Amino acid sequence: AALAALLKQADRAFMNQDFSACQILLERAQRISSRDAGVYVRLSYLYWLQDQQQQALQTARRALAVVGQDAQSRTEIQRLMLAIQQN
Repeated sequence: AALAALLKQADRAFMNQDFSACQILLERAQRISSRDAGVYVRLSYLYWLQDQQQQALQTARRALAVVGQDAQSRTEIQRLMLAIQQN
């Protein structure tokens, strides 16, 4: 429940373009659920939007490491990594 509430707040902050608040909330979510690939994907995308390419790529790699065997999720993370590298 705490994780869901943090993610909801992070989404709200993101939609309001309050990226620093969004980052703080996602980092809290990461501490609560360090094996949740979705949190890492969101953080990676956020870093990418803030022109922090290396941090975005590193965070996407973490997402890939914890995502497990879900082929669709793995493909989506790999696409994100490719987009980050090409930008």
